[in-house]
Amino acid sequence: MSGARALLAEVFGAAAEAEVRAPGRVNLLGGHVDYNGGLVLPLAVPRFVTAVGARRADRTRRLVSEGFGESVTLGAETPEWARLFEALVQGMLQAGVPVPGFEVALTSDVPVGAGLSSSAAAGVAVATLVLRLAGASASALEVARWVQAAEHRGLGVRSGLMDPLVSAGGRAGHVMALDCLDETYTLLPLRPELAEVVIIPTATARALAASGYNERRSACERGLAAVQERHPEVRALAEVQPAWLDAVLDPVDAVRCQHVVAEVARARAGAAALAAGDVVEVGRLMSASHASLRDLYQVTTPELDALAELSAAAPESFGGRVTGAGFGGATVHLVRPGQAEAFLARVEGALEGRKGWVARPTDGALALG
Repeated sequence: MSGARALLAEVFGAAAEAEVRAPGRVNLLGGHVDYNGGLVLPLAVPRFVTAVGARRADRTRRLVSEGFGESVTLGAETPEWARLFEALVQGMLQAGVPVPGFEVALTSDVPVGAGLSSSAAAGVAVATLVLRLAGASASALEVARWVQAAEHRGLGVRSGLMDPLVSAGGRAGHVMALDCLDETYTLLPLRPELAEVVIIPTATARALAASGYNERRSACERGLAAVQERHPEVRALAEVQPAWLDAVLDPVDAVRCQHVVAEVARARAGAAALAAGDVVEVGRLMSASHASLRDLYQVTTPELDALAELSAAAPESFGGRVTGAGFGGATVHLVRPGQAEAFLARVEGALEGRKGWVARPTDGALALG
């Protein structure tokens, strides 16, 4: 019996009718451009939130989380950690999903605060499980939109679409090239004989809602509004030409927007390089992305910077960068095939206690069955 099934039986005395796993994610390129309409290159990683559940005869909806060590009834003084799920259920009901009463148990091995999108994975896991309990279906994009809206309402985080979409719709052995402006994507192979992906969590977990994430997003919105006064046809920062940023008069807003415009170009170049199998170029672009996130967007930490610098210089690595929103969390590295263990040993030797792991792209929740 899985840990989630045992938890469901222990807390609610229920036998699971359905089980879902939703993966976390890392992003190779496209830092902070998802909410600016740019291209991003995420992949689903084999760390999962597992949700199991059973239907109830009434409309009561109860949930227990191993990580938080308590059970809740949604809608009845829902504690902060469960507000994501309360908002998610309400959004699904508004979308016409016949959400039944349920009892759900959650377990997870996605590190919280590591920049691997543990909250999005939890939302995708519960949304997918509720669909199965309801006998309904939805696309990965629909699930992602519900989870994104729930993060906005329930957590106060103005997150983009990338995290829940790759958790729902990722594919094993592939990177998702997602255009966040028109919400379309293609899947690009990441062949293990060319490169491996390594993730290294730092000692600093980041609190996204309490961090500067929303401040950065507001700076981008102000910058876009300034550009649109001269170029009203522009829909998002992803469409802005570098020369147009002279319309952004606030110096802080201007440098935030400079990062986004340059990062959009890097992500597009990275997608082309990945499609061509040019992992050397992808790694170079990842290191350049980190430098921009450090110097212009200012979301890195000294430990993240040290890991990125080590990755740029290490013979085993093509390059690396902070993944997720920054302010702590983790780095992601593109490493030569067969060299992951040597690279991890190098990292541990340079930064005592920093242990990472190889992350081979995995399927999203809707494909895992």
